[in-house]
Amino acid sequence: MKTRKERQKEDRDNKIKSVTAIIGLIVQILTLIKLLLK
Repeated sequence: MKTRKERQKEDRDNKIKSVTAIIGLIVQILTLIKLLLK
């Protein structure tokens, strides 16, 4: 069994991962738009 601290740490890690993934997606979309507008 995992302790609550371990589970909280995993939850935080997963949140950070999803946030970075979303930011990465936004950056890619923005670069695509910039390329298309040139």
